[in-house]
Parts: sequence; C-alpha cells; structure tokens
Amino acid sequence: MPWRCQPQHRLTLYWSVIAPEKSRAQIEAEKWILVVPYAPGKYCLPLCTLPFRRWMLFIASFVAQFCNGSLYAWSILNPHIDSYIQGRSMDAMPTQNGTGSGSQSTSSLPPDQKAVVTFYVAAGVLGFAAALSGPFVERHGPRHSLIVALCLLFVGHVAAFLSMQYKSYVGLYIGYGVFCGAGYGIGYIAPVSALMKWYPDLRGTAGGFAVCGFGVGAVAWGDVYEPLIAAVGMNCFFLVFGSIISGILLISAFVLRTPPPNYVVSGRNVHGVKVSMPPTESEKLQGHSESTERVSVVLEEIRNGNYMNVFDYQKQELGEAEILYHNKVKSLRIRECVFSIEYLLLYLHWERGVSSR
Repeated sequence: MPWRCQPQHRLTLYWSVIAPEKSRAQIEAEKWILVVPYAPGKYCLPLCTLPFRRWMLFIASFVAQFCNGSLYAWSILNPHIDSYIQGRSMDAMPTQNGTGSGSQSTSSLPPDQKAVVTFYVAAGVLGFAAALSGPFVERHGPRHSLIVALCLLFVGHVAAFLSMQYKSYVGLYIGYGVFCGAGYGIGYIAPVSALMKWYPDLRGTAGGFAVCGFGVGAVAWGDVYEPLIAAVGMNCFFLVFGSIISGILLISAFVLRTPPPNYVVSGRNVHGVKVSMPPTESEKLQGHSESTERVSVVLEEIRNGNYMNVFDYQKQELGEAEILYHNKVKSLRIRECVFSIEYLLLYLHWERGVSSR
C-alpha cells in the first residue's frame, strides 16, 4: 500500500539535498558582516555597516568551534558535580590512589564518579547528530543550523542546572548528555561546512583551522571552569555557562553564511570542482587560432568513447587507481555513501578518537 512507502520516501527525500536558492533580500543582507533574520526571508537593517569579507568566517568558525570544545573540558567538572550531588566535600572525594585526604577508605563510601557518564552520553550523541544532521545543514544553511544548535545547548544547560538543584544524575545524563550532545554535533559541522564552501581552493586548510578551535577550546575552557565555579557555585554553574556560550554562538551564527550563487574561486566552485570560466578578451584572441584544433581533439575523444578524457576534470591530477575510485564514488548517492563500509570504518575510527579524549 502507498502509506507503507511513505517513511522510506521521506528518508530518501531527506538525504536528497538540493541547495535552496537565495532570495534577493538575503543576498543584499549578506553583504554586511552581521545578518540578523527576524522572519522567513526578512532581515534586520545592518547592525554593523562593516562589509563582509570571506576571511571573517575564519574567526567566526574558530569561535564557534572554540565554544564546542567546552565539552572536552568536562573532566574538570566531574569531581565538583559528584561532590555536590552526593553531598560531600571535595576533600572527601576519592583520588586516583583510591582514597581522599581523610582517613576513611573509599570502600566505605557510596558509589561515586557518576558524572563522567554524562560525557560518554554527550560524546556519543555528538557523533550521531553530526552524522545525521548533514542534509539539514546543507538544506537550511550554517546560520539557521547554528541557531538550532545553540538552542539545544541552552536547553541542555538549563536542564543540567535543574538537575543540580534536584541532585539528579539521570536529569544530567538526559539534559546535558542528549540535548547538549546534539547541539555540539550540529554546531560542529555547520561552521566547518560554511568555511570550506568559501575556500574551495583551500578546503583542507579551512577545515583544519576551524577544527583547531575545538581543541583550543577544550584546553582554554578547563581554565575557566574552576574560577567560574568559585564565583557562582556549582548549583548555578550550568545556567551561567550555558548563557555565556549561547550568546557567543549567536553572534557567530549572524556572521556565518554560504557563498552567493555561482561563487567560484581559483576555478573551483563551492564543492571544490573545477569549472570552466568564461574567457577574457585577450584569451579569446589568443585562443582563436587554436579553437579548431581543440574542437577536433574533443570530437576525436568522443568518437573513440574516451569520455573520461573529455569530462573528468581530475584526469591529469590522479593516477589510474585513483581515477577508478573517484568515478565510483561520484556515482554513489548520499544514502549509499552513508551505508558504505568506508564511511562506517571512518566513523568508527572517529568515534573511537573522540571517546578516548
């Protein structure tokens, strides 16, 4: 029956991404550094008259990933959370040697060190959210995606704040682990995707610089946690910290955007694919004498069935084995890529690296 195919059809549509066209209002608004939407297709007047330049995305992406890196400073919070929920002082908490500063053995203490489970939940949800939200980010753009991510992060931190008030580990696992994990996952890929589109000629450099902010944030936020806990207390920490990073991410979201239509840099489009640029007047005059020869060569290649020589833009850049693999991958749909063995192995390797930090 038709209704039985509807879920599968919806899943296929979700993984079949068609980049939305930008309206004239959006193109005009994105000429400035801050783009603040207040309704679908409507944008506030420029809050800052500074013209937008693509290098500004390096800063915005780095800052967004810097906030996401706060997840990996979680180990600093573990003893504070356990001592607060279990009603014990930090001196009574067990050390790596198995005992605290007191003379009481850990064998007589109730089970502890449960806060670390929150990190495991958040790291796992982060991986799944990053893997599954790719089409959503491509369809709605980095600005909308990062706003969704910061909303999830704020809700997760509020839930963690309430969990601390009621001293509930389960609430912490669900609130911070699930909601914040999903927010970190979406917020992880949105700035990287946008930056790589603006730098198709330097995709590796752009992506690496953005992810660098994630690692820097993991180190820097660890030095912020202790003074912030001392200032506001563990009971209010998540509410204050969630408000801080949500505000920072909101400003970064107003800066993020995708390139305008027909954007090309160094002969490559937003996907890094080489495109043929219209020749200049001097190139037309210089190439006029060679046009007949080029046409004859192309026609000869087509006549012989060597379509790869004519249409494959990477023919001169790759070896024979790489060309075969490249053409195999190009023929795959997104759904087939997601369920391929290569993607599975790559994801498991990435998840293992994330969980071991």
